[in-house]
Amino acid sequence: GIIHRDIKPQNLIISKDGKVKVADFGIARAVSQDTANSAVVGSVHYIAPEQAQYGQADERSDLYSLGICMYEMITGRVPFKGDNTVNVVMAHIQEAMVPPSVYNEEIYPALNDIITKATKKAPEDRYQSAGELIADLKRCVSEPEGHFVRLFDTEPKRSSEGRPQAQSDGKGPDNTEKAKDTEAPEQEESFTHHRS
Repeated sequence: GIIHRDIKPQNLIISKDGKVKVADFGIARAVSQDTANSAVVGSVHYIAPEQAQYGQADERSDLYSLGICMYEMITGRVPFKGDNTVNVVMAHIQEAMVPPSVYNEEIYPALNDIITKATKKAPEDRYQSAGELIADLKRCVSEPEGHFVRLFDTEPKRSSEGRPQAQSDGKGPDNTEKAKDTEAPEQEESFTHHRS
């Protein structure tokens, strides 16, 4: 298989017959042992935490980026925004994501859960294959109000200070929604960092 490593709206094309096609395989790599040792490359607003932090990418990393694209389609904004690329990357690694339903109350529960699962911080908590994600999306069409998506949390969520967070549902310690101004980026920034 191929790991794209830079899934973002600019690289997704919808054909006249409604099929989605992925473009720009400039930084794609074949799945191999070398994939885990590659340079950290990708667009900061869509980069998976493990790709940003360790330079490791697999199918689940691309599914995370696709989940961010779906989040933006549903809410009109990316989940994390910062003053610079490092702040955005660190948010992907450390900050809890505000559920899409906070910004779009009309989202169906099943789709909210699908996006939430696709964008989990830990790869093992996400969809393990595109086939799993597609199966849930198809089921969502017939059961939009359903709660059939299996959500897992294997890693304790941590604050920016490194302390475990009591809530992993996008709410702050006072149980109020944590909403940031995360409008869609006007111009996409790329992040490249070579591990030493």
